[in-house]
Amino acid sequence: MHLSRPRVPLLGLAAFAALVLAAHPASAQTFTFTSGTYSADHLANDGTQGTAFDAVTLSSVSCTVTFTAGTPVVKAINGATFTVGPSYTSYGGSSYGPISYVGSETFTLGGVTKTLTFPYSVTSNLIVDTLKFSGGNTTIFNLGALGQVAVTPQSELLSSGSGSAKGFFNASFLLTPAAVPEPSSVLTFAVAALGIGGLMIAAKRKKAAPPLPSSLPSPL
Repeated sequence: MHLSRPRVPLLGLAAFAALVLAAHPASAQTFTFTSGTYSADHLANDGTQGTAFDAVTLSSVSCTVTFTAGTPVVKAINGATFTVGPSYTSYGGSSYGPISYVGSETFTLGGVTKTLTFPYSVTSNLIVDTLKFSGGNTTIFNLGALGQVAVTPQSELLSSGSGSAKGFFNASFLLTPAAVPEPSSVLTFAVAALGIGGLMIAAKRKKAAPPLPSSLPSPL
C-alpha cells in the first residue's frame, strides 16, 4: 500500500509574501494647499502724519503640487502687496525703524489646517520703505500614511519709494514619508508567514488523513 505525502499549497502564501515585499509608500506625493490672508497697517508709523501707511496685505493662494520625499520645494503661498505713504515725521533725513512685527495666517495642506507664523519688519526713510519677511517657524503637517510635510516661510523683501510694491510670500515644503519596516524586517515577516502557514495547512491535512493500518499483510 502506497501513501502519498500531502502537498502544501503555498501559492497563496507566496503571493501574499510578494505583496508584503512590494508594499512601500511612493516617494512622491501630490497635495493641495490653501493659504489664508493677512493684513496690517500703520507700519513704521509714528502717528504724526495722520495716515494708515505703511500697509501690507497677503492674499490667499490655492495650489496642487507634487513633492518628492527628502527634496525641499519652494512655492508661493501668498500674493504680497506693500503699500507706502507718509508715515512719520523726518528729522534731518533720518529713517524710522526697523520696527518688528509678527504675522500669522491659517494654512490648509492635505486637509489638515494649522497656523503659520512669520516675523517681519518695516524700515521707512525719505527715499524708500522696505518690508522684510524674516522667514518663520517650521510647522509640521502630519498626513498619516502619506507622511508628514514641514512648511517653513521664507525670507522676502519688498521695497517702494511710493505707491505699492507687489510680489509673493514663499514657503519651503519638505516631505518625509511615513515610517515603514526595514527591508530585512519585511523579508523576515514574509518568510515567517510562509513557514507558519505551511505548518498549519500540513497539520490540518494530517489530522484529516485516515489512520495508517496497525499491521501490513504478509507478502505471499
